[in-house]
Amino acid sequence: MNWKARCFWMLFLFLPVLLSGGCRKEQPPTPVNVARVTATEAYLTHFGEAPKVEEGTAWAMVGFLPKADNPEQLVPLPLYLFSESNRMKMLIDRLLTVDSDATERIGASNPFPPGIMLNTLIQDGEQLNVDLIGSQELTDDLQRLRTIQSVLGHSLLQFPGVERVRLSVNGELPSGFAEEGVVPDPAVVASAGEPKLIGVVGVWEPGASQLQEVSVFFDRPLNVNLLEIKEHGGGLIDGEQFRSVFDMAVVLLPKSPERLSEGQPITVKYDVVDKLGRTTQGEKTLPLVRLEHP
Repeated sequence: MNWKARCFWMLFLFLPVLLSGGCRKEQPPTPVNVARVTATEAYLTHFGEAPKVEEGTAWAMVGFLPKADNPEQLVPLPLYLFSESNRMKMLIDRLLTVDSDATERIGASNPFPPGIMLNTLIQDGEQLNVDLIGSQELTDDLQRLRTIQSVLGHSLLQFPGVERVRLSVNGELPSGFAEEGVVPDPAVVASAGEPKLIGVVGVWEPGASQLQEVSVFFDRPLNVNLLEIKEHGGGLIDGEQFRSVFDMAVVLLPKSPERLSEGQPITVKYDVVDKLGRTTQGEKTLPLVRLEHP
């Protein structure tokens, strides 16, 4: 598989799909042949230096989600975009379609109910007006709306000129929400903590009985001191290993792919360190998720 194909799959899986095990219709475009990654200040603060790429143009940003055990606090996630235009909309769409199962693996929760969509996005000076289309249930859930406003506020504050975010739903301002919007409170943002293993994905060609490769995904770019991929209760799965684009996954080309099947428990032993020196070691068993090329 060439670099562009690998780049597509690695980024397609992380956000918004995040190990959902299936494909969505809206897919990010393949990067063009220019090697540049531009990082926001928020990205540099939470994840350090942006990873380098051999080709392609990307923007390294941060998406924020509420902590699972304390929704009033937000945790940062790395997020990469490929288009210079409409990046605000793209970032919001990524957050609205985040996969709930995968967010649980990183200690976060998904505040967005199914079916919610972006209606309008208008910047008026320092204020960004965001209107969402949602059910009446969402309109009446003021606590959830405050969490959503915080999530969107901190995520959108990365764009030049944005100081305040005003959230409305179905064209109406929720009860008690300020017309002038809110300035996101930096005190609610928690540390990303140590790196986390989020899933193991196998790639199959359509109709093929054997997979091509296995990818072990983490929640951020990493340097790897040790990574072993084993059959659960069995031996080491041998093969050539290499790093994915953005250093968020280790990819294995197994010598014996016939030993691997969809849903099979895979044990990963790892010792990794992120770009800010935060380390984690462990051993975890996860099911092998199937992904097919379109």
